[in-house]
Amino acid sequence: MPNAVRRVALVTASVMVVASCTRPVDSDAATTLPPVTATSTTVDPSGESTESTVSTVDTTTSTVAVAPTSAPSTAPPTSSPTTEPATTPADLELNFDGVLPFSFGEHDVDVVAGLTSLLGEPASDVSTDYPTADEGYFLDAAGEEAYVFPHGRRVCYDNTLCVQFGAGATETLLFTGWTLTTDAAPALTMANGITVGSSWADHVDEIVIGEGGCHSVGYGDSEGVAVVLQSAGEPFLSVADTTEIIGDPDPADVTVIELSAGRSPTFVFADC
Repeated sequence: MPNAVRRVALVTASVMVVASCTRPVDSDAATTLPPVTATSTTVDPSGESTESTVSTVDTTTSTVAVAPTSAPSTAPPTSSPTTEPATTPADLELNFDGVLPFSFGEHDVDVVAGLTSLLGEPASDVSTDYPTADEGYFLDAAGEEAYVFPHGRRVCYDNTLCVQFGAGATETLLFTGWTLTTDAAPALTMANGITVGSSWADHVDEIVIGEGGCHSVGYGDSEGVAVVLQSAGEPFLSVADTTEIIGDPDPADVTVIELSAGRSPTFVFADC
């Protein structure tokens, strides 16, 4: 059976020219930012505050239910979220709703303390302001990065797990997103066993890949978690002259290179 038969399209094929192929909107390299309606307060350079409607989140109280980066697949999750405390890194589960048992919407101090007790001290802990409201998002001072809140904090660990927090005030930051980009120890996995470094061939029924992609890189979903994959063989998308060619790589040649869920800052001008 051709590999394409096993696929369900989740995203639209990228733009025709090589330099402008894009990944799905909610991924870390999004170029098109969908509007999010809400009430927020921004401060201009003179120090005056202005109330504007920009997000469905009440950024003053920071009460937020964070949507996953992509819609869950039609198949139900293989396991229900657990509320039992994690005592080792192996107890952590990468999930569309957080890094369980730490769920989206929990306070940053609680999540960071819990993860640090299991993964060690963070490799980085960076706070960033996004002062400029722009079509439902907030842009950083350089106008290069967009986020759904005017204040953010990103904490990363040596195993490349990064957790993102955001709110309308730095005192009320809540857990909004996570990413994992390598399989460094301690390794973290989804309940179905998928992690960075997994072969698509081993999870062909659990990873739904969209048609097209960005050259050797493809984009998919597994139980609401966004999956980025790379083909060592046939590309997901190639261009001959100005003709876009959708590839059909062999699952045995395709490896997971990134997992993510929730909402994290996105690069406005990224090509893929």
